[in-house]
Amino acid sequence: MNIRSIRFTTKLFTGILAILVLSLAVVIAVTTVDVRKGLLELGKNSVESTAHSVFNSLNAQNSLLLEKLAGDMIILEGDLERYGSFDLDSSYMLERTITNQVTKTQEQVKMPRLMLGGMVMNGNTGIVDKIQQMTGGVATVFQVLDGKLLRVSTNVRINETDRAVDTFIPADSPVYKTVMNGDTYTGRAFVVDDWYVTSYKPVRNADDKIVAVLFVGRKILTPQLRDMINTTKAAGVGYFFVYTSKGDVLIHPSLEGRNIFEEAGIGETFRGHKDGFLEYLWNGDHKITFTQYFEPWDWNIAVGLSQAQMVQGIDRKIILKTVLVGAGAMALGVLIAVVLVRAIARPLDRIAAQSLKVAEGDYTLTFRHEA
Repeated sequence: MNIRSIRFTTKLFTGILAILVLSLAVVIAVTTVDVRKGLLELGKNSVESTAHSVFNSLNAQNSLLLEKLAGDMIILEGDLERYGSFDLDSSYMLERTITNQVTKTQEQVKMPRLMLGGMVMNGNTGIVDKIQQMTGGVATVFQVLDGKLLRVSTNVRINETDRAVDTFIPADSPVYKTVMNGDTYTGRAFVVDDWYVTSYKPVRNADDKIVAVLFVGRKILTPQLRDMINTTKAAGVGYFFVYTSKGDVLIHPSLEGRNIFEEAGIGETFRGHKDGFLEYLWNGDHKITFTQYFEPWDWNIAVGLSQAQMVQGIDRKIILKTVLVGAGAMALGVLIAVVLVRAIARPLDRIAAQSLKVAEGDYTLTFRHEA
């Protein structure tokens, strides 16, 4: 088709329509980008705010546990003072099979009895059980051996029925190094098979030798705390999960008990990361996760949502409304264009017709321009 043969009015109408369509497409494209970007930013702010709230709750929980432990230790010391002072009785040696709480290896030892006044503490759980009833926390009396802190009186358990008596903390533990230096150890520590907020205090005999260590502790990940983390959601859908600096997953809907650093596709993303946002693919979804490191417990607190969950379909609603409004505006523009083209076409058609008559030799015609 020869473009020159197309009527002027058709060209004009087509040009106006093309401008309207192009303008609508540009508006939709810009709106899509800006709306999605804005919604993702708002979603990130909401996720980060929720994560900070959980972080602050854990901080308050840790402070409360430390205050409780200070009170528990005072109660334990006060009750023990009624019986006298600690000392070792080498006149009667005990033979025991003791177990390293970390490696689970066993060894045979001969050791003196640990005495409190005239009472033998080895295997005697009356005082620690009384403290547990009074405070709700666990308590232990350790006997100091060469390179070991041996539990001789405890209500810490290795299962539902057996106590952790005759398990020991080895010499390479920060707890051992601190108390044998004469200082009290306070903070997170591994106790038999779980992590506790703890307080360990060395006790000296009349010869100023450290012969015993007192312990009070409270488990960090209680059922109540687990329920709180599991039920807290970001934007109503994003779940929280917890992993340690070694990658051990403590709380997660599907990865609990595994190592997140070893998970295909996401392990390297999480490895070495402490605070801030991460983006990665997980089960086909583009995930956006915020993490924050809680140093007192060596916890990484993380909460994640997919991009679709973060924008919650609001971008599609806004874009749909933009398209509908744009379509309405374009329809109105087409209507105006039709009226305008017709208004332009009439005088042009009249001038063209008169021009033809002039060409045929009729010079009696008069051209008028109506402003």
